[in-house]
Amino acid sequence: MSALSRNPRFRRRVVAGAMAAGVVLVAGCGSSSSDAGSDGGGAAADTAAAEAMVAKYGEPLTSVDLPPLEKTPEAGKSVVFVTNNIPESQYLAEGSIAAAKLLGWNAKSIVYDASSPTGLTAAFAQAVDEAPDGVMTNATNTTDYAAAAKEFAAKNIPVVTSNTTDPIGAPIIANVADPSQYELAGKIVASYVVAQKGDEASVAMFNIPSFPILKAYEDAFKAEFLRLCPDCHYESHAVQPGDIGTKIPSQVVSAIQRNPSINFASMGFGAVGTGVSGALASAGLNDTKIIGIQPTTENLEATSNGTEDMWLASPITGMGWKSVDALARYFNGEDVEVATKAQVPFVIITKDNAEDYMPRAEVDGGDYEAVFEPIWKLN
Repeated sequence: MSALSRNPRFRRRVVAGAMAAGVVLVAGCGSSSSDAGSDGGGAAADTAAAEAMVAKYGEPLTSVDLPPLEKTPEAGKSVVFVTNNIPESQYLAEGSIAAAKLLGWNAKSIVYDASSPTGLTAAFAQAVDEAPDGVMTNATNTTDYAAAAKEFAAKNIPVVTSNTTDPIGAPIIANVADPSQYELAGKIVASYVVAQKGDEASVAMFNIPSFPILKAYEDAFKAEFLRLCPDCHYESHAVQPGDIGTKIPSQVVSAIQRNPSINFASMGFGAVGTGVSGALASAGLNDTKIIGIQPTTENLEATSNGTEDMWLASPITGMGWKSVDALARYFNGEDVEVATKAQVPFVIITKDNAEDYMPRAEVDGGDYEAVFEPIWKLN
């Protein structure tokens, strides 16, 4: 029995949420590279360390790791959330809007078409024109909206970002899901693989490394995987967001047919796995397990019925609330650094506990008013 399967189940219903993949469509062909570790070194896999990591992240999501504010934030602030129209990103935006309204702030989303070459620029230009007290965004670095970022900084408009590699510095005051969080996620998923298969672990990663935050995740996964199991096989396949649900399933099948030893197909995030389980089943490749981070509801359902194996989830709607918390601390004149450093809650989801996190994995089942009211001194 694995360490994870011994953890108590935690029944919950989640009211909303999904991952903030936030992808902008790009063109290009996929590519792959292979790294089989040290080959022949004979080093045994460190399954004990892997199992210890897995056990740590099998517990229910019960904390956002944020200290209470010194005082209740002032009402009446005006904030905007700039994001793309990818459904998963909308859940994060909805969390931020709900949080802002709880504080008595005026809040709105500015949504751009992820497939539009000019949509992102126009959306951030609109945010500049509206001159809000604060701005939130996700999955797009300041380099993608450099002109607007310069305007925000000049006008002292704070920006809270998430799922980016942006460092803290004007206009960015907090990154509530920064590279360190994604690096930890990579280590956790790598540990799961080694805990399951030991020296026999063989991984093919399917990721979109053109997004810096996903590259940080993959780099950490690979380093930890080969540290825990130096002789294990690892290979990487760069895929494109425009191929999700269309070309990627066949790319996964082809990779495994070329190397039948692959027993884990790791997805850069949940949506990348769209259609993959069906394609593997049709090809008779039933021994390769699908794993990854930031699952969609469909991923959780597939995990529950056993067609996908494991997902590392984090509370994406909760990240919207955490973004508002960062602005509240800024407006209060309090320490904002904690918003970046606060640990993103992670939980390993398998068939044993998938039903407990339907339709999304959120802290305390998604009842964020109850979570944040004491933090913000609203009660």
